Amino acid sequence: MLTARTSLLIGTISTCALLACDVADAADREAVGAVAGLSETDADRFVGQYAFAGGDDERTTLRNAIEDLVGMLNALVRGVARDKLTETNPVFEKVSIERKGAELVLKFGTLTNACKLDGSVTEVPGIDGSTLTCRLSMQGDALVQQLSGSRGGRVNTFSIGKSGRLAMKTRIHSKMMPADLRYTLTFKR
Repeated sequence: MLTARTSLLIGTISTCALLACDVADAADREAVGAVAGLSETDADRFVGQYAFAGGDDERTTLRNAIEDLVGMLNALVRGVARDKLTETNPVFEKVSIERKGAELVLKFGTLTNACKLDGSVTEVPGIDGSTLTCRLSMQGDALVQQLSGSRGGRVNTFSIGKSGRLAMKTRIHSKMMPADLRYTLTFKR
């Protein structure tokens, strides 16, 4: 028999789960709302070899974002969650973007994602070895790479500033996390 306290607890947990899913879905709708696919001209603007230029400030910001997210979790899973988030969100020293015919090839260190320019879904490897789906789109002047897997996904939004630097804004989402992980890394040609 359920007590009033148990019912309230179940209701609170259910509401929190629904709100977390709705936030992730709303953010996904924003990325999906981008124009599917991109032209060769748009793709070519991003082509280049880039080196990490964010320094200690961006490394610290990423570490702090992971710690803030991990701090929201149950103490029993914090260590595992911290390790997994740190492993799958490294600061890549080098990023390469090249166009090969009808594909845009994005290389993050040793990880290579070849995604179709027309915005159709392509299977690519994830950082942890899992198989993800990749879809490219344009959102204004920004290139959006959406990666989705069975447990969540990643949205990388690339923009090139007036200085020619590449900014990669990343959002990691999962129904298993209480909030999204968000951070930005900057690269120079």
